[in-house]
Amino acid sequence: MWGQQLMLANFLPSQLTARPEEIAYLLRLARLRQQSLPWLRDGEFLRAPELGVGVVHADMSRLSIYAGQSGGVTGFTRDLPRALAGAWLAPDGRRAVAIASIVDEPLTLEIDPQSFFSAAGSGQGAAWMDESGRHEIKRTADGRIKLVLPPRGAGVLVDAAP
Repeated sequence: MWGQQLMLANFLPSQLTARPEEIAYLLRLARLRQQSLPWLRDGEFLRAPELGVGVVHADMSRLSIYAGQSGGVTGFTRDLPRALAGAWLAPDGRRAVAIASIVDEPLTLEIDPQSFFSAAGSGQGAAWMDESGRHEIKRTADGRIKLVLPPRGAGVLVDAAP
């Protein structure tokens, strides 16, 4: 049955030992995706809430079978958000925000539940899912959802009620 296998383009078995941190991150993301199928596979894509986490300057390179034919690798710098987010609506009406940090230090996020969750807007039943399972979330004094992602951390903030 397709959809049950992980395929990774340009993967070499030597990368298991040469790049263990990157492979571990990839495997954590794959496990997280598997826990989040009602949203990430079966859901409708929504506009994600603003995270307000600032940017990081990233060195990028471009080499492909097309770009590489005329001069080789080209480099450039791009500003990227310190955490990437995408949001989905499950068929049963529950919303979720998948969040992945791309920085090597802990990252604190505060999300206004009124700007994202169901019509009630409270997000009172919200939970945080990461590779270790489901966790209760913390709130700030004004009711915002507070998350602390570890370096290169990832998870899915889910609304328990439609």
